[in-house]
Amino acid sequence: MAPLVLILIMYMKLPVLIYVLLPFLAGAQVAGIKAIKINSLKFADTAYSVQYPFISLPNATVAKSINVTIKKTVFAETGYENIVDVKKALAAYSKDFLLEMSFKVIFNKSGILSLEIYFDVQGAYENSFYRHLTFNTATGKQLTLSDIIKASSFNNFKQDILNKKRKALQQYAIDIKKDLDSNYISKEEYDESLSLVKNGGCADSVSLQEFTISNSCIQVYDDCDFPHAMRAQQPGYELKYFIDSADKMINKQFLDNLIQK
Repeated sequence: MAPLVLILIMYMKLPVLIYVLLPFLAGAQVAGIKAIKINSLKFADTAYSVQYPFISLPNATVAKSINVTIKKTVFAETGYENIVDVKKALAAYSKDFLLEMSFKVIFNKSGILSLEIYFDVQGAYENSFYRHLTFNTATGKQLTLSDIIKASSFNNFKQDILNKKRKALQQYAIDIKKDLDSNYISKEEYDESLSLVKNGGCADSVSLQEFTISNSCIQVYDDCDFPHAMRAQQPGYELKYFIDSADKMINKQFLDNLIQK
């Protein structure tokens, strides 16, 4: 590879050189990901483990920007935000609340990194949840869907996602009616579940803040959050928009990156 680059530098003009090397430069924007691991200190039980994503890139400044955003997200409103050393912050968090943490890499190529981070915490009661982050690994910027979806298509995209959510909630209403009819849930649980969906406003709007992207789909995460006592009846659904359906809505630079094999 190195001799080829030297020959190109010697014999080709700069604009042509950049064009030829562009695929290699894009490939260089794959992030290195290391898990910072500790055993949970909340319980002396090695079954609970903490794995935190730490990003490395050839550009240390860009990597630092991504890691700062991840740290702010993980420790937001925990009281451990100002502990500089991540491992010490995790230890303090796990001593008081954190039972388990893990992460999944949804997409990591062509200058895009999309992560899902799982938390299991215990305060007054045990609670599990996810956070989703997507980055431009060339700049370190955390991406939003307004960066990825064309401005002219954004409202249509949002409406399509809302329609998918409403359709899922309509199916949810059918499913819990079956649960009621089979005595799997009580009439009180049935009424309360429907009220939380209908009167709580969950079916009336959709948030596009949390999402992941891959070369097959954009997935938005906007749950109907039920109180802890009703968590077993909380609706579960996936809000996926497949790339081949959304290709006319996506900014070309992102579409080209997503469909690269």
